[in-house]
Amino acid sequence: NKADTELSDLQRALNYARLEAINRGVAVRIAPTSGTAWTNELQVYLVSDTQTTPTALRKVAAMSSGATLVADNNATAIDFNNLGALIAPAAAVTMTYTRGTISKTIKVCLTGRITLGGGC
Repeated sequence: NKADTELSDLQRALNYARLEAINRGVAVRIAPTSGTAWTNELQVYLVSDTQTTPTALRKVAAMSSGATLVADNNATAIDFNNLGALIAPAAAVTMTYTRGTISKTIKVCLTGRITLGGGC
C-alpha cells in the first residue's frame, strides 16, 4: 500500500505540474527541493522563477525511508511547456520506484502524457 500511495502522489504531482503549465501558458518545472534525489521533497514552480529558492506552486512530501526513485537520462528536473509537452529533458523519462521487492515505473512521454507502468 505504501508503494502505491507514494507512486500515486508522484503521478498527481507530475500531472499538476503539466496542468499548471497549460493553464498558466508558461513553462513549469517539478524537481527535488534540495539535491537531486527524487525521494526528497519535490516542488512545482515556474521555470522563469530564477530565485535561489523559487516560489513553490505545490510541494510534495518526501518519500519514506527504504524507497528509491531513479529517473533515467540523469533527469534532475522535469519541465512542461505551455502545451503540456515535455521540454526538459529532451527525451521521454522513465522513473523507476523500488521499495523492498516491489518495483514500478512511471513514464513521462514527450507529449507530456504520464503513464504508470506503461509506455508512450
